[in-house]
Amino acid sequence: MGLLGWATPAGLQMGTFSINTIDLSTLFASKSKSNVLQIVDNVHVKSPTDSNKVDILDSTLIASDTPLDSILTIQFPENEDSLMTPFYNALGAIDTVGYPIHILHFGDSQIEGDRITEAMRSAFQQKFGGCGTGLLPIVDPIHTRFSHKISSTQSWKKITPADKKSKKLPLGIYCSYFQRENLQEGTQITIKKTSNASSNVAQAQTFTIVKYPTEDSVQEGIEVLQKELVLNKIVEGPVVDIYDLQKPISTDIVVKIKDNTHEVLQAFSFDCKQGISVDNISLRGSSITEFTKMHSSFFKNTCKNLHVKLVILQFGVNVVPYEVDDYSHYENLCLQQLLSLKKLLGNDVAILMIGVSDMSKSQNGEFITYPKLKLIRDAQKKAALRAHCAFWDLYNNMGGKNSMVAWVNAERPLAGPDHTHFTPTGAKLVGNMIYKAIIQNYENYKK
Repeated sequence: MGLLGWATPAGLQMGTFSINTIDLSTLFASKSKSNVLQIVDNVHVKSPTDSNKVDILDSTLIASDTPLDSILTIQFPENEDSLMTPFYNALGAIDTVGYPIHILHFGDSQIEGDRITEAMRSAFQQKFGGCGTGLLPIVDPIHTRFSHKISSTQSWKKITPADKKSKKLPLGIYCSYFQRENLQEGTQITIKKTSNASSNVAQAQTFTIVKYPTEDSVQEGIEVLQKELVLNKIVEGPVVDIYDLQKPISTDIVVKIKDNTHEVLQAFSFDCKQGISVDNISLRGSSITEFTKMHSSFFKNTCKNLHVKLVILQFGVNVVPYEVDDYSHYENLCLQQLLSLKKLLGNDVAILMIGVSDMSKSQNGEFITYPKLKLIRDAQKKAALRAHCAFWDLYNNMGGKNSMVAWVNAERPLAGPDHTHFTPTGAKLVGNMIYKAIIQNYENYKK
């Protein structure tokens, strides 16, 4: 095959039948070294304990063919650049309230495992205070959250919109709910931090159980212990119970649930008593279709109890491989979801949509950007602006067309060999880019 590629780099044509061959010059060519690769050497994401300063991205290091007016800039519908005001007002008052402000980061597999979200959380907490992981699933069998290991003496099943059972109960904050296997027996869930947990993640002050509204008779069906000491419940409500940790550390938690109580739960959360919490809610395989399935009053009540002030949506990688000429249907689908979410959340919560990242496919022996990807990005942007939401263009900020190849080929790779998902280094970079875009807009808002 190598000899054939050397002899006929353009391929073979026999009547109506053709054979494509690999051009060896492209196979052995040096890897692309776009300006984007300089980012790795010029960005150092420090933990809050390292310094009072987070060095993020020098926007001049983005690939030179990227329009300067799109670099790290949040875009708004015409004459509506105040759409982030509910969140910015909350940031301004963060030192005067006695609770943490939550940012919900929804996305597909691109954010799974707290990737991208973790970097945003660290940067926000360094500037505005806060600690902990934010929301955690009730069970995590494939160990997507590396900061903590969660185990249970009884099986729990995650019920999603695809499950028929999901129609019996309103979907929770994870766009799903967690249901225990056997109500006739009590159970306990153990949560331990791992060696991967950063110091700021580990130093939580409160532990929260996000549950379903229950009858008063079963309010006491849950007991929370830390190293065998029963924790004091400082907030009790139909949706959220908050416990005071014995000392600021998010480990050695045991949640004991009595039999015949609390058949389902929504989530756990480790937080500080004020500051910022950024929640990673990954919906693997999603193309952003879940929000029209949410129960309006229930979802809104949960967000209100968690003091949610910003929702970030990051989807698109599951749409890219299915190429069509017209993405108006996808645009309308995104619009429908955004309008539904705005209705659920009301006017007190800002929504920021992140455009799809660059993705590459192999063609004639080399990787190129999916030809229809920009149409998908355009559909997302149009939907966001039509829904009166903010939009941030990840594709352009990565470097535009074929930037994914450069991210993959970096000496310290920013994306994996699937040319779709970011590496931990790349995910940190993207998270900090999103953070800086928000902060730059916030600083402009304050002027």
